[in-house]
Amino acid sequence: MFTKKQLLAKDNLHHAYLIEGEYDQVFPELLSYLKEHKLIAGPNDVYQNSSETLTIDLSRLIKVQQAEKSAHKFFILGANFFTREAANSLLKVFEEPTPGTHFFLIMPNPHLLPATLRSRMHFISAENKKGIKPEVLEEAKKFLAASHSQRIKIIEEFLKKFEDLEVGENNMKSRALAWLNVIETILHDSGKDTKEKVYEFEELAKVRDYIADRGASAKMLLEHLALILPTIK
Repeated sequence: MFTKKQLLAKDNLHHAYLIEGEYDQVFPELLSYLKEHKLIAGPNDVYQNSSETLTIDLSRLIKVQQAEKSAHKFFILGANFFTREAANSLLKVFEEPTPGTHFFLIMPNPHLLPATLRSRMHFISAENKKGIKPEVLEEAKKFLAASHSQRIKIIEEFLKKFEDLEVGENNMKSRALAWLNVIETILHDSGKDTKEKVYEFEELAKVRDYIADRGASAKMLLEHLALILPTIK
C-alpha cells in the first residue's frame, strides 16, 4: 500500500500525513511499513487513537503528549469527523510539531477535514480505499433531481432518520458532510464551469465548513443549499 514515493526516507519524513482510507485497514499496514523501514524501535514510539469524532478534549491531550520530551514520536490517529474547535487547536501542532514527532491522520473522507488543517499535511490516497457508499450516492442524486419543495422534505426525512436512530449529532453531521461531498462531485461532472457553478461551489464549501461548528443548525444549512443548487436529472 505505502511506497517510498508516499512515505519518504527516515531523514526526510514529513511532519504530518493525511491518509485516505478506513482506519482498520490502513493502521496495520502503516505500522508494518514503519517497522519494516526501521522508523520505529518499539511500541513506546507510537501513540494511536481511533474515534468517530476527534474532539477538542482529545486534541488538547495530543498537544500535551507531543510536547513532552518522552512523547511518542509517531501519532497515528483515526477519525471520521473533526470538530472545528479541535481542528483549530491542532493547527500550530500539525505545522510545527515537537522535533522528531510525526502525525498520521487516517480518514475515509479527507475532504471533510477543514482546509486550514488539510493544507498543513502531506496527502496520501490509499490504494484500497472504499468508494462512495451506494446509499449516499442515491440520496445525493435524489436530492439534486428534486424540486425545491421536495428537497426540503428530503432533508426533513434525512434528519428524522438520525433522530429515530439516536446516533448523536456528530454522526449525523458526518453523514451530512459525506453527502455534501458526493453532491459536489456530481456538480463537477454535470457540465462546464460557469459563474453560477462557481457560486454554488463556494456555498457548498461554506456549508461544509459551518456545519462542523458546535451548535450549527444542519437543517438550516442544508435548506439553504436546497434553494440555490440547480436541478440535475
